[in-house]
Amino acid sequence: MRQSVAAIDELAASARESEGTLRIDASNLILLLQGKVYEDYACNSVWETLSVASLTEIQNAVRNRILELTIQIEKSIPAAADIDVGPPTATAKNPEKVTQITNQVINGNVTSISNVGDGAQFSFNIEEGDNDAFVKALVKSGIAKQDAQELAKIMASEKGGSEAEPFGTKAKVWIVANIGKAANGTWKAGMAVATKVLTEAALKYYGFK
Repeated sequence: MRQSVAAIDELAASARESEGTLRIDASNLILLLQGKVYEDYACNSVWETLSVASLTEIQNAVRNRILELTIQIEKSIPAAADIDVGPPTATAKNPEKVTQITNQVINGNVTSISNVGDGAQFSFNIEEGDNDAFVKALVKSGIAKQDAQELAKIMASEKGGSEAEPFGTKAKVWIVANIGKAANGTWKAGMAVATKVLTEAALKYYGFK
């Protein structure tokens, strides 16, 4: 069967209307079979019947493979279960949960970041080299305390990079290994917010801002 699933659905529907079988016209084979099946006998007609059960099995096989793929994706990426498939809606159902506007205010050697919105709000101040303030800022932004302390310890053990890329080598490795916690719900901050918070906090911690 080389037809698409939609074509098989149509064939199955036609078969159900014809008492459970689908009759296929194969009259173009008459000349090829003439005299080859029974010598000296004429072939008057050729046809094929296909049971609707055979078509249903094809449909079931496709559904089972899609289900298996979906389960594998959900196991590998738990956050995939929250993805909505379909055309975008004109307005959000819960605008208070999705409205997040990040504003940055810089005063001397202290950075204050605030996330304005009914669904999530945070603000913090970090002075250069202040581990405690760094940890408190991350925790207040939704990052788990243990993870914040672990990152602070790593950052204290190495020099920062630059204003364009403030993280050191070990910190980068840590972020790659842990940023998925923002996607799977372990952290209370979303992926975009967590990335912004970590970057800005690192810039202030190393004195690039």
